[in-house]
Amino acid sequence: MAQTAAHLVEQVIPWVPTRPWVVSVPIPLRAWMASSPDLTAPLPTSMRTTLSQYYVNQAVTHGVPRERGQPGAVTFRQRFGSALNVNVHDHFIFLEGVSLDRADQGRTPRLLTGEPPTDTDIADVLQTISQRVMRTLRQRGSLEAGLDVAVAAGYDPLVDDAPALARTMAASVPQRLTCGERAG
Repeated sequence: MAQTAAHLVEQVIPWVPTRPWVVSVPIPLRAWMASSPDLTAPLPTSMRTTLSQYYVNQAVTHGVPRERGQPGAVTFRQRFGSALNVNVHDHFIFLEGVSLDRADQGRTPRLLTGEPPTDTDIADVLQTISQRVMRTLRQRGSLEAGLDVAVAAGYDPLVDDAPALARTMAASVPQRLTCGERAG
């Protein structure tokens, strides 16, 4: 982890303002998503696309042609919380703005720094992410259609292949003990 962070700081992320974004999934889906990575693999891409669109849209409002502004980001999926409980969530580090493509002028890209997001901006972005993630999971048959709450549907291979692990992961989400005299 430390080596990756050092590499990102020294070799990948330019010395410009950045913004961390952390996006988690609803509690009822965490254990299921942790045991079904193939089903949830497209979600970080959907989230990153939504965040990228936020930065591009912000630049467009300042007169930058949509095709010239390129957002920059690094994404990491984390599968646990601070108590080592199951908590699938994604960390994004975005450049705070967009890089302007100036290759047609024979020049290197330049970061057009954006304004920090307001609370309303954050709420709007997260609402869009939520809608897209739920739509993606429903289209894949992974969520019950037509419900307002997130209810996992479909097959969880961990229940059949490793039922004790499935129970342990499910109990880990709300930080419950699964065995011993204090189970539950």
